[in-house]
Amino acid sequence: MASFWNQIASLWQPSSFVCFVVGSHETEIEAGKKSPTQQTFQVKKNVLMELSPVVKAAVTGECKESETQEIRLPQFQPADFELFIRLAQSVACSCPSEITAPRINDSLILSVVPIAAYLGVEALLKKMEDHVQNTPRLETVLVFEEAGLKVEWKVDVFIELFHEVTIPVYESRTSHRVSGMSKIQTFNYFKSNLDYDENLAKLSTPTFFRFFKFVIEHHTHTHTHTHTHTSA
Repeated sequence: MASFWNQIASLWQPSSFVCFVVGSHETEIEAGKKSPTQQTFQVKKNVLMELSPVVKAAVTGECKESETQEIRLPQFQPADFELFIRLAQSVACSCPSEITAPRINDSLILSVVPIAAYLGVEALLKKMEDHVQNTPRLETVLVFEEAGLKVEWKVDVFIELFHEVTIPVYESRTSHRVSGMSKIQTFNYFKSNLDYDENLAKLSTPTFFRFFKFVIEHHTHTHTHTHTHTSA
């Protein structure tokens, strides 16, 4: 029995935690008051070591983080990291009902994906990818793309991208004479919305080519359907 209580007590010893220093030393003005943008989080080591190979390598390897048990993440915001930790704990905990997991929505994905990708937390990325696959938005697709994550997007994602980044152009007709007969050609096409050109440039090469292929196929289908309907 004594050994059991010793194990419980050891969970709360400093060696059982890893310290994350998140954000920079700078301050920002919010509602007329200065607020620190750096915050320290004490996280149970076993939680993130199980989920993140990056954290495991840092705290058990031969780098300075293994000596200090401190990992600095100046590129992220404390509020985003807090969401990340809550989601990570809900995934790692054997009793999920004891952890109030944050609701996965577009806002959480924009905040958490960059952190999960940097730390290599595949379990969290999969949960968030499922949400985007089912309810795609341009912004949430792009946050996966910008993080360099390889995702096999479903066709619904490309449909959403197509509607968001392209503008339908009404069909135009040209006529010319061939062998003494007048021939009318119909062009039904789409063009890129200039406001989204910058976002399209953020797509990874495989995703961009798959999207481009989708646009071509969609254009062909639309053109064929229009031509058939007109002929009828």
